[in-house]
Amino acid sequence: MSENCHVCDDLYNFIDEPQKTHQCPSCGHIYRIPPEDNYLYHKEKYRTDDRFFRNNKEFDPDGTVNENFHRARKKIVSSRKDKIAQYLSPEYSILDIGSGAGTFVNEIRDSVKESECNEVANNLADECERLGFKVYRGDILKLEIKRTYDVVCAWHVLEHVENIEAFKNLLLELTTKYCIIEVPLLRSMDPNMHRIRNLPTPTVEDWDGHVHYFSPTSLREFFEEEFNILSFEVGVQDPAALCIMEKK
Repeated sequence: MSENCHVCDDLYNFIDEPQKTHQCPSCGHIYRIPPEDNYLYHKEKYRTDDRFFRNNKEFDPDGTVNENFHRARKKIVSSRKDKIAQYLSPEYSILDIGSGAGTFVNEIRDSVKESECNEVANNLADECERLGFKVYRGDILKLEIKRTYDVVCAWHVLEHVENIEAFKNLLLELTTKYCIIEVPLLRSMDPNMHRIRNLPTPTVEDWDGHVHYFSPTSLREFFEEEFNILSFEVGVQDPAALCIMEKK
C-alpha cells in the first residue's frame, strides 16, 4: 500500500500490526488494509441477516426487537430528511449510493421528482426494488451510469470505499448540484493517538467493512478543493460528520 495519507499526502504512521492500521499524524485520517474478499463480504455478508427487514419469529418471537429497530431507523431517516430539506426540490432527481433497504429514499420520495438507488448487497437491493425504486446493483465504481442527478448522497458509505479518490471523481461526474456525505467518526478521534481500541481484526468473519476512518479535519480537507462546502455538522451524541457540498 501507499505510505502516504489518502487525504493530505503526509506519511502514515503504522500503529497496529494485527489491525493493519495506519494513521496520518497531520489530518488524523485512518486507513485499514481490507481483506482480499472485501467486495464479496459487502455483496453477500454485509447486513445479510434478514431479521432486521422481516419479522423473524425465531430471533424475535414477540416482535419487540423488530419494532424497536424500525422505530430507531424511522427516527434516523426523518432526521436526515430534515437536515437536507433545503437542498431538495420537487423538480430534482436524486441518487442514493449505498441505499441499504431503501429507507431514506422512501422517506424523501415525495420531496423530489425522481429517486434511484445503488446497492451492492443483493438482499438490500431487493428491498429497494420492492419499494418501487430503480436500483443499480454492484460496485458504483464499476457501473456505467449514463446520466446525472441534481443530488447525490451517500450515508455511511465512504468509509467502506477503498479507492476514495475514484469515488470523489465519480461524484463530480454524477451530480449537477449537491453532494451529501455522512461518515461515522471514531469516538476518540485524536490525531495524536497511537492505537485504536475495539476494532475487529480484518478478516471476512468479523470485518466490519470500514476501510477508512475520517476525522472532521480529513473529511473536510478531502472534499474542499473540488467542492464548496455549504454545511458541515459533527454530531455530539451520534459520532458522525455530515458534509453538504456543491461543485465549484
